[in-house]
Amino acid sequence: MRPQAPGRSVLGRYVRHWAEDESQKATLVSSYDEYAQGGYLMNVMPVKGLVHKLARGGVLVETSAGPLQFGAVPETIKDTMLTAGGVPAIYVVGDRLFSTKHGISLADLEFPIYFNFFAQRRKTICVCQPSQKRVIAAIMREAVLGPRKVDVSTEIAAGPVPKLADEIAYFRRNPLAGNPLEFEDMLEFLLFDRTGRAKLAGVEIQRGSDGQFSVKDSGELIAQFPMELPVPAALEETHVRVAPFHPPAFGITFIGTGHGFDPNTMTSGFVIWVNHRGILVDPPVNSTEWFKKEEINPKLIDAIILTHCHADHDGGTLQKILSEGRIKVYTTPTIMGSFVHKYRQLVGLSRRHFDALFDFVPISICEPIRIHGGEFYFHYTLHSIPCVGFEVFWGGKSFVYTSDTLY
Repeated sequence: MRPQAPGRSVLGRYVRHWAEDESQKATLVSSYDEYAQGGYLMNVMPVKGLVHKLARGGVLVETSAGPLQFGAVPETIKDTMLTAGGVPAIYVVGDRLFSTKHGISLADLEFPIYFNFFAQRRKTICVCQPSQKRVIAAIMREAVLGPRKVDVSTEIAAGPVPKLADEIAYFRRNPLAGNPLEFEDMLEFLLFDRTGRAKLAGVEIQRGSDGQFSVKDSGELIAQFPMELPVPAALEETHVRVAPFHPPAFGITFIGTGHGFDPNTMTSGFVIWVNHRGILVDPPVNSTEWFKKEEINPKLIDAIILTHCHADHDGGTLQKILSEGRIKVYTTPTIMGSFVHKYRQLVGLSRRHFDALFDFVPISICEPIRIHGGEFYFHYTLHSIPCVGFEVFWGGKSFVYTSDTLY
């Protein structure tokens, strides 16, 4: 069944749910009362459009300038892809860029940027404070375009040195103009002024001294709610374990099998078991909650392999690090450099304090490294940013993971 547009609503009236099929849970709020009781919105005025609470966190406000999204948690695009208005082009950032409680970004614009630029042929607009612009720009530039300088010659133990800089340049072509893609082609900023006000196309957003966001459309107040937007509990896929979990000597447990634009499934990530010990590969967001639900002891998993720094692969890595304490992270120095560049600024830590959160184990290309007795061989892939795949051997068996690659 195709999504249907909701009816107009005023205070206390129900907003109709819609989804791809009847089995899906609606991603939007069912009523104003639900908003108020959950503490998500306060003093919502009668509106021209609608105000929605997104399932993964954040608020969507319909205006004459298009939908405005307040807050952007990881995978937020999976909520808005199901709405009648589609993925917004305008995102408003709250006071905080990172939730220490949940271990996630509150300004994760990466996949909305991709969708708006490549699918909608438009820029994404980020409305934020001047002090936040530098951090958001640095994080998104690293994620979208990769590191400014790439030299992996010291990471190659055998064989030819891949020309990653040339390969990245191949992907960095603007499909609209044919010239090299610049970060400014995809994202622009609208900054709150000294009075805490930002305006665009007849819509005014005000950061109040009372800790409230106010939205006016053509001079009329249409919405008001806290700048400190809560993050709901992790979404879960339905599954019931019928027997206790016993990790295999060598095997795979899939956490998610979807991609970053799939609204119906958890983003891909998995555990590879070697000698009954787990290695988490590109952990999805909220993977720790998934382990609890599946009754898999997280203490069985003491290592992470990070293949690259796109949000659908690294989005849950820092969250896992913060939730489990010290853990070993295996990747190349180049990829670790991007990870540190993205997330150190997000959490506001010095390099020394950030590095102290986990144990980085650098890998060399084409040189075996043993993890839990398995023999791992890593290689760089052909991707838009530095990315590795691997092959692992144990007990006469093997497993290959290409990660993201053009081939």
